[in-house]
Amino acid sequence: DKLGFFSGDKVFAVCLAAAALCAWLYKRCGYLGAALAAALALSGCVVALDIPERSLRVGLAALYAALLAAVALAQDLEHERDDRRFVRAVLFLGFYLVFNLRLGEILSAPGLGGPHIHHRALPLDFFYWATFALIWAIPAAGLALAVRLRHRPLLAAAVVTALLTLMTYKPYLGWARHSWDAAVLGTALMALAAWLTRWLDSGPERRRDGFTARPAILPRDEGVDAGALLAAAVAAQTPAPEPRGLKGGGGSFGGGGASGDF
Repeated sequence: DKLGFFSGDKVFAVCLAAAALCAWLYKRCGYLGAALAAALALSGCVVALDIPERSLRVGLAALYAALLAAVALAQDLEHERDDRRFVRAVLFLGFYLVFNLRLGEILSAPGLGGPHIHHRALPLDFFYWATFALIWAIPAAGLALAVRLRHRPLLAAAVVTALLTLMTYKPYLGWARHSWDAAVLGTALMALAAWLTRWLDSGPERRRDGFTARPAILPRDEGVDAGALLAAAVAAQTPAPEPRGLKGGGGSFGGGGASGDF
């Protein structure tokens, strides 16, 4: 019932066909979702292999690295540039996720409201510590590359991976987690943001290497609001209401003289 060394021959065949179809749709129509679906389908092909978990992780990482290289080496057309940048960021995120062995324990962290999950013990061997080093090196490399290339989607993905590393390094080291860890992390991030803003503002014209903490595009000053002008014009053209009640017509011999009227 199996196809060679594949544990799920039907799953492998379906994923392979889906990957080919989605790749054709992206090439033919340029659908961004089709490109991401093709990468996901190829991941399903790797998961269908009857291999150990560690080999599976390495295989997925090799797949994402190959796709990253293919997208990076492909010629960027003007109308496809934004899509390709987004695909690179997603592949980079997937490359990180397959190496983080402790990612599933985030849900059971104190203070996050998730259910307690029992995790099996992982052998503390070379592969374990190699993945621990990689979850620090991958975000650092992503941040450096994103800043160098002015790659906003990759920068966002690298920041997400860095946060995931800060949330999972304690389980790697066997340290106890506390409910105030999130508060400490938030305080540290606010301090980092304040320092980074001050450092950028201290540069020439409040910039450093083209980066600034100030908005690059400011809203145009339209002067007096058009709505206020319209309301003032309408008010000026509206006649004042006539006063109600008794009004004397006046007279030549006093307010109610014989020549007056009411």
